[in-house]
Amino acid sequence: MNKTILFCVVFALSSLNLSALDITTTDGTVYKNVEVTNVLPDAVGFMYTKKDGTPVLRDVKMTLLTKDLQKKFNYSPKKAKAFTKKVNEFQTARANLATKHQKEDLALFRKHKKISKEVDHIKALLHSRGIKCWIHIVRPIGQDCIGKIDMPVSSGKFGHPGTVYVRNLTGPQNERIGTTIYPTEKTKSFEDGMFPVYDANLNKYALQILKEEERSGKRVVLPPGATTTSGKDMIFPANAPKKK
Repeated sequence: MNKTILFCVVFALSSLNLSALDITTTDGTVYKNVEVTNVLPDAVGFMYTKKDGTPVLRDVKMTLLTKDLQKKFNYSPKKAKAFTKKVNEFQTARANLATKHQKEDLALFRKHKKISKEVDHIKALLHSRGIKCWIHIVRPIGQDCIGKIDMPVSSGKFGHPGTVYVRNLTGPQNERIGTTIYPTEKTKSFEDGMFPVYDANLNKYALQILKEEERSGKRVVLPPGATTTSGKDMIFPANAPKKK
C-alpha cells in the first residue's frame, strides 16, 4: 500500500477516538467499552468482552447503527453500496473458482480411476506372461542388470535358459535373486552382445505401457502367454529360436 494512503487511513482511524466506545444498534443491542478494529464503508468491526470475560470480535453493518455513530464513522450510503457490490463480485468470483477447482478435481479423480482400471488390466495381461525364476547377476547396471536365468527345467519349445537384460532388478555381481520377470519383446545391445529385455517390476512396466499407449494413441499389443502348454516357464520371448 502507498505510504501516503496508509498514513491517511491510520490518521482517520486515530482521529475518530474509538477507544472505550459504547455502540448501540437500531434494534437496541448495546456493546460496552468496545475497541474498534476496522472501519469499512458498509460496516464497522470491533472487539468487546462478554460478562464471563470472553473476548468477542463482531462486525455490524453501518445501516444498523444510530445516526450519530454513522456520522462518527463517516458513513456514506453511496460508498457503502459500491463497496458491498465489489465485495459481492469478489465473493462470486471466488465461489466460481472454487466450483471450477471442484470440477477439475472430480475430473482428475475420474481420470485416475480410469487409469487405475486400465493399469490393472495391463498388469493382469503382464502377470499372465510372467516367468518365475532365479536371476544370477552377471553385471549390475544402475537399477538394472544383465543376468542369467537359472531354471530347474528348460523349455524344450523355446530353448535353454540364457543371459538377459532385466530392468528394475539389481544387486552385487554373482548374487542369485528369486523373482518374476516379464518379457518386453525388446532387446538391448552392449559390446558383449544383444540381450532380450525383461522387467522385474510389474507396476512400473504396466505404467510404462500405459504411457506408451497415451503417447501413441494405440493399444500396445503383446504376444500371448509366457507359459508352455505343460505349464512350465518359457525363457525367451515368443520370437526366440526353437530348440533343434
